[in-house]
Amino acid sequence: MAPILPEISIALWSIHVDSAGASTSYVVSNGAIAKEVFKTNDINFAARPEFGSTEHQIYRDTLFSTLDYSKLWIFLKKICMTEILSAQQISKFSDVRKEEMMKLMEFFVKCSEQGYSCDVGIQLMAMTNNLICRLIMSIRTSTTINESAEIRDIAKGITLLSG
Repeated sequence: MAPILPEISIALWSIHVDSAGASTSYVVSNGAIAKEVFKTNDINFAARPEFGSTEHQIYRDTLFSTLDYSKLWIFLKKICMTEILSAQQISKFSDVRKEEMMKLMEFFVKCSEQGYSCDVGIQLMAMTNNLICRLIMSIRTSTTINESAEIRDIAKGITLLSG
C-alpha cells in the first residue's frame, strides 16, 4: 500500500493527517505546503532521535515514522548531555577508554603476527559495547565475539520492534 501513497495523495489532497494510535503522521504532496510545514516544525523534525530501522523503510531516511518527541525525551537528552556526557565525566573515564583501545590494538597485533584476517567492524562493535557497559555498569560485557554478536542481535531486535 505504501508505494502508491504519492499517487493517491497527489490525486486527492495536498496535506493529509493520519492517526494510528498515539502516533500522528502527515502526508504532504505539495512543495509549498511541505516548505511551510518544515519552516514551522523544523526543530521537531531535526531534533528527533534517529533509529537504525529508518534505512530499511520504503522511504529511506525520512524519519517520519519515529516516536513523538516528548518532554520526557527532552529531559533525558538534557540529563545525558549535561551529566553523563559532559566533558568532566568523559575525562574521568579516560583510563577506561585507553584500556579498551589497548585491548583492541593487542587483538589487531595478535591477528597480524599470526597472519589471520579479522572483521574490523565486529571488533569495533565489541569495543564500543565493552566501553559503554564499563562506563555505565563497570563490567565488560563482550569477552568473546559470540557475546558481542548476541548483544548486537538483541539491539537489532529492539530497533526492529521500535519501528
